[in-house]
Amino acid sequence: MLSYNLKRNIQAGHYSDVVHDVKLFVSRYVKSAYNSARLFRCYGHSIPSPDKLISISPENINYVIKPPLFLDTTDLGVNILSGDWDKNRYENKIYYKDFRNSDSERAIINVENFDFYISFRNRFRFGKEWEDTLLFKRLLSTANKSSRSRYKSYDEIKDRLARVDRLYEYMKSNGYYTQRELINQTDSPFEPQFSPFNRHEVMVNIGRNGDLILEDGQHRFIIARLLGIKKIPVRVFVRHQEWQATREEIYKSDNPEKNQYYSHPDIKDLQKQ
Repeated sequence: MLSYNLKRNIQAGHYSDVVHDVKLFVSRYVKSAYNSARLFRCYGHSIPSPDKLISISPENINYVIKPPLFLDTTDLGVNILSGDWDKNRYENKIYYKDFRNSDSERAIINVENFDFYISFRNRFRFGKEWEDTLLFKRLLSTANKSSRSRYKSYDEIKDRLARVDRLYEYMKSNGYYTQRELINQTDSPFEPQFSPFNRHEVMVNIGRNGDLILEDGQHRFIIARLLGIKKIPVRVFVRHQEWQATREEIYKSDNPEKNQYYSHPDIKDLQKQ
C-alpha cells in the first residue's frame, strides 16, 4: 500500500514530487534501521518491534504533548529519549495555539483542557455548531496566514470538519479500524494512510513512570474516547529512557510479575518471550 502523499502525487502526475517522496522515505528508512540496530545493541531483546501496536483504553490517555516529538526525531522506527519532556505539565491550561510550526516550550497538557477535545465534546455531546468551537476559531485565525497554513479559507475548514462529522458517525456505526484494516473499507470518510511501521496509527509516548501521552492521531483518539470505545490499537512513538530501562529490567528478571508495571500494556510483549 502506497503512502497517501506518494499515491496522490503519482495519480496527479507530479513525478518530481514522487522522486522527492521516494528519496525522503529511503533516507528516513535507512536512519530508522540504523537507529533500531543501535538501540538493539544497547537494550537487546527488550527493544520492541518498530511496527508493534499495543491495545489500550482511550480513558488511560490523559495527556497530549505539544509540540509533538516527531518534529525533533524520525517518525519511523523505535525512539528512546532522555530528558524532561514528560515533566512539563499544565493541568488547567486551555490550549489555543497551534504549536506545529512553533519553537515554543514543549508542554504536556491535560486532554480535557485541550482545545481539540473541548471542541469535539461540544460538537458531538452538546450539539454545538463547529463555528462556535475553540478549534474552529483557532483554525480560522491561522488560515492563509503563511505558505505553511494548512487551511486557506473558511470553506476549507468547513469541509474538513464535515469529514470529521462523517468520521464520528462511521466510528459510531462500525467501531475502530486500523489503517491497514481500512484498506478494504470503501465507505471511510478519510482515505487510509497505511505506511511502514504503522506511521499513521494513533501514536502515544510513554513517560518515565509509564504514563501514556498522546503524540498524534488526535481526531480518532478523541472520537474513540467520546464514543466510549473500550480499546484501540496504538503505536508507541517515543519511550522515555527510564521507561525503557524498566522494560529491560522486567525482561531480564527471574520474577517479572513482581514488578509494579508488569500489567502495563507496553510490557505484554515481554511477558510472551
